[in-house]
Amino acid sequence: MSYSLTFHRAPATHFAAMFLAAAFSLLAVSPASFAAPLVNFPFDEGTGDTTIDSVFGYIGILGDSINLESQPVWTNDTPSGLSQDFALAFNLTESPVRPFVNVDLAASPLDLGINGTNYTLQAWVKLPTRLNTDRMVLYRTAGQGPRVSLSINNNRALHTTVFGNTDFASSVVIPNDNRWHHVAAVMEDNFARMRFYLDGISRQTINRTATGAATASGSPNLLIGMESDARYFRGTLDRVRIDDTNLVAAELDYPAKPGLATFDAHPLDVVADVGATVEFTAQPRGSGNIYWRYRAHLADAGGTSIPDASMAIPRVILTNITLADRGFYSLVVTNDAGESESYSGRLEVRTVPGTLQPLWTIAPGDRPYITGFNSSAALRDLERGMAYNPVTDHLLIGARIDSPTIKGIYIIDAQTGADVGELQETSMITGGTIVLTRVGVADDGAIYACNFGTLSDSNPLKIYRWASETAFAPTLAYQGNPVSGIAGNQQWGKNMIVRGAGINTQILMDTRTSILALFTTVDGENFTPTIIRSDAFDDAAVGMTWGEGDTFWGKSAEEALYQWNLESLNQIAMVQRAKLDFPGGTFSNFSFSEDRRYLAGLVIQPGADALELYDFTNPDGDPVLLDSVPFPTANEHTVFYGNVLISSNRVFALEPNNGVVAFYIHPPPPAAVLRIDRTANQIVLTWSSALTGYVLEATDTLPATIWATVPHEVVGNENRATLPTSRARQFFRLRR
Repeated sequence: MSYSLTFHRAPATHFAAMFLAAAFSLLAVSPASFAAPLVNFPFDEGTGDTTIDSVFGYIGILGDSINLESQPVWTNDTPSGLSQDFALAFNLTESPVRPFVNVDLAASPLDLGINGTNYTLQAWVKLPTRLNTDRMVLYRTAGQGPRVSLSINNNRALHTTVFGNTDFASSVVIPNDNRWHHVAAVMEDNFARMRFYLDGISRQTINRTATGAATASGSPNLLIGMESDARYFRGTLDRVRIDDTNLVAAELDYPAKPGLATFDAHPLDVVADVGATVEFTAQPRGSGNIYWRYRAHLADAGGTSIPDASMAIPRVILTNITLADRGFYSLVVTNDAGESESYSGRLEVRTVPGTLQPLWTIAPGDRPYITGFNSSAALRDLERGMAYNPVTDHLLIGARIDSPTIKGIYIIDAQTGADVGELQETSMITGGTIVLTRVGVADDGAIYACNFGTLSDSNPLKIYRWASETAFAPTLAYQGNPVSGIAGNQQWGKNMIVRGAGINTQILMDTRTSILALFTTVDGENFTPTIIRSDAFDDAAVGMTWGEGDTFWGKSAEEALYQWNLESLNQIAMVQRAKLDFPGGTFSNFSFSEDRRYLAGLVIQPGADALELYDFTNPDGDPVLLDSVPFPTANEHTVFYGNVLISSNRVFALEPNNGVVAFYIHPPPPAAVLRIDRTANQIVLTWSSALTGYVLEATDTLPATIWATVPHEVVGNENRATLPTSRARQFFRLRR
């Protein structure tokens, strides 16, 4: 039978270090197929600079024979955890060294077209917290039949390439949990579609749209850990396997050991209010006697694993939750084959729901310049940039008809959402891989817009400038490649932030690498870039915003929230603060309020994405979630695009294909703090007059059975009570 687990968290007394055992039977796991694959590298044999598979006789040379430092290293950190099992670790440092394994297949060229073009690419991977800027290739084939590769994009999503034909970029994301995961890409029905698996479960199927034959060229070999100098693998890799047929789930090299329990469903992330009861659900599958527990990695417990022993059935209850319960929760099941752990579901606790009060909404498709869902990928994600004009209290949204054609930059009233007009002469905006991506406004009302360019010197970045919303036409504030001559895919225009006025205007852009450009001006109209090198790797890719002084904040997919100190004279940006566990890896574009009290951002999640508001009054502490409001629609979009802005206690959020939402920030009530001042003959008690509904009470003893109400008066913005010091001791409290 199948067994569905619902687990919650019990009261605080459940934290006993005990292991609860409950025996039950689950669906049996089908064994992996034992049909001989074309390639099978378990990395369990080897010596020196070679690895040998005794079954297939393939010899892989580790790294470049000229550069001995570029060899991967052996490790016994493996998916199975067995003492005689080994894997290969590929350059886990930030070093420019590119380790790889070159497998000579001259004696037996690899042909994936023997049984029609159906094949299966598999591997086990353990990824570092931060990935490469470019796609990480696990392995690439060459020789007879289609030439293919299996890789991971820098947003941790699975990717596979049929050279000369098709790139399949999936949305199947490998969790950022420092654990082993099995990945597979299966070509089905003779080149018709690609199916992606993660940890034994089919997650996404993509139909092949390209026509024509695939490339089958090059020396017959298998490169493991590299495709090119830019596309190399960092992390730990094991059990590389290639089959010339389309395997089904039960035939994959999963689980890591025969008989281990697996999961058909994993806990999902949850946002809940203080005091609520929440539940996480997982669905394990296995055979024999199963022992279960749950594991909590709590934000305030330093990631400590806490077994539960409160229930006699596989369910854990979280009741009356507090901020201390924030963290990650997973289910651990154990049988005779060993231990399996589900993915972790994140619990974020909302402290003041109702802080975000609706102001206005523009639904997708309601305006000609706001894209709704479209079945054509070329006609989605057309609005990616929005800016706030502090001079006019307007919002500006850049819109396209499609990638090469500009529609306009539209102006709307920030208070009401009503149309105001549009900027003039936007037809002058041309060129770039994407003709318009971001819009920004300086403190003096000057407007800047950019394309997505500089994949090469022939495809320059352009920054346009309007002196104001009423300017007749834009000028070209910058055109060129800020890093001309430097190799690599410098993706200028994905992010742009603007501040200052006139000759003090600054524009900052990142490249999804450790390179940024700070654009400055001597005349207020024409800008030149200064290259800034960051000491953190690819950590401002999905969003940036200015901080106080010469600082800025950035966030990359699946990464921490960082604050950098910008040292333009030294041309470096040094990390000043890092919020390692804030928030989930799916946090996207974000913004701070003018007083740095609030932080708002887009959260990409299953179903409708959400706008979340955090209290950030303590920059050295963890941001505290105040409110989370889902978007009205959940249309498909390209992950990690959009804009969030905060101004004058209002939050504005644009998400491609899901419209624009605006909220008023209703300030949370002040903390219930009672201040006591004592003089020689009286006690003065004061608390904020904004604390409505509270009464002051007093007693002479604790524990008290009777509390007496103390009268008070309102003086300015305080409530005040004055009492004589006639008692030896007295206790006071505020109660609502």
